[in-house]
Amino acid sequence: MSSSAQTVSPLILAFVAGGFTTLGVVLKIGYDSLAARKASKDAGLERFADDRREAYEKFYELVQRQLAADRALYALLEAHHKEGKTGITEEEKEAVPPSAMAELIIKIMPKPEAEQSEPEQGLILCL
Repeated sequence: MSSSAQTVSPLILAFVAGGFTTLGVVLKIGYDSLAARKASKDAGLERFADDRREAYEKFYELVQRQLAADRALYALLEAHHKEGKTGITEEEKEAVPPSAMAELIIKIMPKPEAEQSEPEQGLILCL
């Protein structure tokens, strides 16, 4: 065997070691920045957790009210259809719960900045 085949130049060893060290430092910096970004994002989301929960609860309650009104109206129309009636009396109209659609739209769609009198006119739904 030749001795020149087994020896490696110290300059090449220094470049390879320096390259791996640099790569390790870059990977560590990247990992730390990703971990810090995730931690700050989680902390930012926790700030709005109560507001978001309140918004979803209000939205869910309004949707449930609207569904109840739709079901009652559908039942009334179905009963009238079976009986062959074409008109609805005032008592039957009052028995149907009021629609929550107007309030639902107002809560979901905030007013433009110029028209807002209060800072929280609409619900902001974030996923």
